[in-house]
Amino acid sequence: LCKANRFHEALEINREIVHIQSSGMMTKDRMLFVAGIWMHIGLIYSKLDSLDEAIDCYECALEIRIDQLGDSNSSVALILHMIGALHLKQGDFHLAAATADEYRSHIRTSDETGKAQLSDALCDLGQSQVANGEQVMALSTFKEALMIEHALIGPQRFSTPEILKEIGKIYLNREETEKALHCFAEAVDFC
Repeated sequence: LCKANRFHEALEINREIVHIQSSGMMTKDRMLFVAGIWMHIGLIYSKLDSLDEAIDCYECALEIRIDQLGDSNSSVALILHMIGALHLKQGDFHLAAATADEYRSHIRTSDETGKAQLSDALCDLGQSQVANGEQVMALSTFKEALMIEHALIGPQRFSTPEILKEIGKIYLNREETEKALHCFAEAVDFC
């Protein structure tokens, strides 16, 4: 139904699935299945630009996943990342930054989650900090992401030029032109 842009019908069906699945004995597998359906409903609301509803659905999934898998599971970090992105899309930079910070702490304590996700979380946090006018904090955050890119993933990862561009923009805003040009030139070298 979603591929045919029949989102409202898909919402009804998915909500009915949650209702039916929740009415029986709730095993771990069944709870995780319901969490997956909440994620799908959240995605549909996202596509409909009903961001508050999407966040509510992701938070339902988050609660279930934490209960069933623990807060260090990689799926918890993924849901936090999605919630933070929606806060950013809403223009709620403080909530986006707080969610990105929580996401980052979950990634650091997770054995399952790759360091690439930590770098992505730092980039999200840096963008929120820039939007909040926190240039010094954003610069530090982006530099940490760049260090992870170089040390743990390798400089060939696609986000390295993006991080360098963001650092360069901060330097440019601070009127540190030489440093900005160096970052922009390095970013171009990666492309």
